[in-house]
Amino acid sequence: MNSSSRSSLSVDLPLHFTTRIPPRPEALAGVWPRPEVLTAVETDVGHAFADRDLLGAALLHRSASSEAGAGEWAEAQRLEFLGDAVLGLLSADWLLAHAPSDTREGALTKMRSRLTNTEAFAEVARRIGLDRAVVLGRGEDLTGGRSRASLLADTLEAVFGAIWLDGGWPAAAKAFDHLFVEEREVALRAGTDVNPKGAAQELALRRWGTAPTYVLVDCSGPAHARRFLVEAHLAIPGAEGEVRELSARAEATSKQAAEVAAAAILLRVMRAE
Repeated sequence: MNSSSRSSLSVDLPLHFTTRIPPRPEALAGVWPRPEVLTAVETDVGHAFADRDLLGAALLHRSASSEAGAGEWAEAQRLEFLGDAVLGLLSADWLLAHAPSDTREGALTKMRSRLTNTEAFAEVARRIGLDRAVVLGRGEDLTGGRSRASLLADTLEAVFGAIWLDGGWPAAAKAFDHLFVEEREVALRAGTDVNPKGAAQELALRRWGTAPTYVLVDCSGPAHARRFLVEAHLAIPGAEGEVRELSARAEATSKQAAEVAAAAILLRVMRAE
């Protein structure tokens, strides 16, 4: 199936509101994201903001505004609220356009959950450097906030909320197409299995009393664009000590995503046995 960008909707009118963030308190001047940070994020998401304050607000965590004396300035959280809905809509629209035409609502919902869960969002956030770009309070930073999946997912949602307010559907869809290539393919491969690794293990144990193993075959590419090739392997014991082997390989931008993709392929092979 062609996985290039294609929307199931035809959008001629702007689908964004004219909402803008309120003037930021003077106390935030010292913690506001630096211009070079904003530029780097714009480059990574593929959208140049007309209103860069929207992006700045998305990257300013409430812990930083609180420590700066401006209270828990809630604009990032408000943008998260919007971005969560935007990403849900973009994911649903893409799946309608690319999933098999006989895919039922329940299956589409399961596929969408692979695209819109915390881990998927956090992986995209790490890949584009939001773990470095988000401005945190000292306490949040020292307690591992930059590596916390929930915080990174929230930041990605806030950025998409900002993109929507700045450029509407076209800008948000373009950023989604640019950033979620890997996650969309994994969702399609996984099909209705929300947890392919768990499903593969359960099936293998039930049928053959053994579980799949996963081996990192190769890791290539520069540090900022790693590619991981993983092989899922299942050794099925047979009569007289014979062993029959099933395997599947998949590549992704993280070891975890590659394992999930390989498990989804292996699961299809196992079910065909």
